[in-house]
Amino acid sequence: MTVGSARTTGLLETFSQIRRPPFIEEGVPALPFAVFTTRNPQIAEPWLVDEHDTHGQPLAPGAIAAGWDAKPNFRWKPDGTAVLFWQQQLRGTQTRVVVAHLPERPPTGRGTIRSTPSPSWASPIAGYVPPDPRPVTHYAGKISGSVDITRRPSPIPRFECLLEVTYTNYSDEPGFVINGVERGDHGKPGLYGTTSRYSADLAVSGRHSGYLKADNVLIQPHAMTGTIESQLDGRHLTLGPLP
Repeated sequence: MTVGSARTTGLLETFSQIRRPPFIEEGVPALPFAVFTTRNPQIAEPWLVDEHDTHGQPLAPGAIAAGWDAKPNFRWKPDGTAVLFWQQQLRGTQTRVVVAHLPERPPTGRGTIRSTPSPSWASPIAGYVPPDPRPVTHYAGKISGSVDITRRPSPIPRFECLLEVTYTNYSDEPGFVINGVERGDHGKPGLYGTTSRYSADLAVSGRHSGYLKADNVLIQPHAMTGTIESQLDGRHLTLGPLP
């Protein structure tokens, strides 16, 4: 399948390469919007990926550096041997059509059209009101340690809540142990998140080594003041300030 992706750019990977449960996302709801609005050309570059999205091949390598921004939607040739999309100049108005040929893919025929099955496994939706989710406060690692999540009023007047996530010898995979704390002061999220202030001091040990650091980074839906920095097994990434 084809997807619009920012992989290899180091944008949100700065935040995510220290692999952990997504508890802190509640405290930084505007982060993806800040990256999307300020670095939009790099966000939706076309990639060819497998069904599990575990591997990828860029379909427009070097386009951004050459001044062209690829635009979705991406269309497949019916036999699966090419992908069609268009691009626009980063500093201009010219556009062009791009055909990415996939010569190593054998042609395929169209699949059989089938009707959508009735979801007999699901409860009838009429009158169903889902219960409010219970906030997670403690999460045990699959290998070792734990994560503790606390929520309390923020001491900073402009924010409503402080979310604090503490990792104590936490590990969900062998040789990847996290210790430290990350915090997010935030308000009530809107359509594009809300302004938050993020800090982090995480360390990775075991077979892997690395860290995630941030010091009172102000994150808004259209901007970010400060820097988030991470390193994992020698791969160093930074994000910010934006724009």
